Amino acid sequence: MITGNIRDLADQEPLAHGSMNLVFSRFLVYGGWVEIHDLPWRYYKEDSVPDDEHMPWVHALREVTAERNMDLDCGSNAAEYMRNAGLVDVEVFPYKCPTGTWLSSTEPESERLGRYAVGPTAVSAAHYLVGKMLAGYPKFGDKVEELQENLLDTVVETPGKYTVYYSTIGRRTG
Repeated sequence: MITGNIRDLADQEPLAHGSMNLVFSRFLVYGGWVEIHDLPWRYYKEDSVPDDEHMPWVHALREVTAERNMDLDCGSNAAEYMRNAGLVDVEVFPYKCPTGTWLSSTEPESERLGRYAVGPTAVSAAHYLVGKMLAGYPKFGDKVEELQENLLDTVVETPGKYTVYYSTIGRRTG
């Protein structure tokens, strides 16, 4: 059985033909597909210019995750990890994820994703990403609530502001 970080799969011993492994609670048999969805936690203005200068929560997370050898850009790096793990037929489907519904007049399919980005995703990120990741970390421990508030204040309906949501697929050979 293989479990854990997809970046570590390339270092695992190959499994015998006909066996299976458990990845994200689903069986991945030979020839099976893996699909990963994630954000890179980078925000942009409509013209693709980075727009996180007023988001200290992003900078704090990047610092802590880098020190812990975690990849906050896993959404945009998933294809590389899949290929390194031996998966084939890897494809990436990037979706512009607006902060709110500002893009829905020209791209109606973005409305639900935009609502989700400023609602449940922002609340979860404030609680889990910022709250849990930074709690107890000496440099940020006393600033956690302030950084959570900053996230909730900056990931709001903002015309022109977006992140990219990646859906990446790959197939196990065999």
